[in-house]
Amino acid sequence: MASRFEPRRLAATLSVFLVSITPAIPGPETPAASKIAAPTQARVFADRIASRYGLADFPKVRSIRFTFNVRHGGKEMAREWTWFPKEDSVLFKGKDPKGLAVQAAYCRKNKYSMGSETVAGIDKNFINDEYWLLFPLHLAWDQGLDLKLGEGGVLTVRYPKQGGYTPGDAYDLSADSAGTIRSWVFHRGGADTATMRADWAKPTEVDGLPISLERPGEKGFKVWFTGVKVVGIKG
Repeated sequence: MASRFEPRRLAATLSVFLVSITPAIPGPETPAASKIAAPTQARVFADRIASRYGLADFPKVRSIRFTFNVRHGGKEMAREWTWFPKEDSVLFKGKDPKGLAVQAAYCRKNKYSMGSETVAGIDKNFINDEYWLLFPLHLAWDQGLDLKLGEGGVLTVRYPKQGGYTPGDAYDLSADSAGTIRSWVFHRGGADTATMRADWAKPTEVDGLPISLERPGEKGFKVWFTGVKVVGIKG
């Protein structure tokens, strides 16, 4: 899939972990305007969600630091990231599968930087963790999404069946009329049966960027973010 990130999302660790725009009233049609399809209601709602979570201000972001925390099956894990969006470079602090401390710095635009298996594995985790943090913005960033709007403000988002780490994944986002996400249901590979469900805490403004910092799920599962620092929006 073509997206802001290649390859796309979701680490194998969990594999789940994704300005309100109103169509203008058309005037007299011109030849040029007649070739432009009006956005669907689903597309308008997806853009509203992205806007609610800071889409317009994100181009100002120079860096964003966060620690991704997850509790699953009675175990907890944490990974610390600093991402520089304009350069698409990443700093990582965490542990390897044996529990040994690991630090890494790499540029996702540099094929030599991305060439090692170690960096490729770390980047897979980065895609997972960053998608959990900024999924609403990917509704505007990512291309090839299949969007459908159902009753009660449920937006179904399906990713293409080819490309990325986990192609074909789907999400049912429950959001209010302002675009604030209340919960999501994840369908791995687009399966009819839900893989997992998680609630979204109301977004907190972190240095000018609205972010949902807690995502409690079922059976004790929880994702949450600590140490979040955004540089750029507020100078």
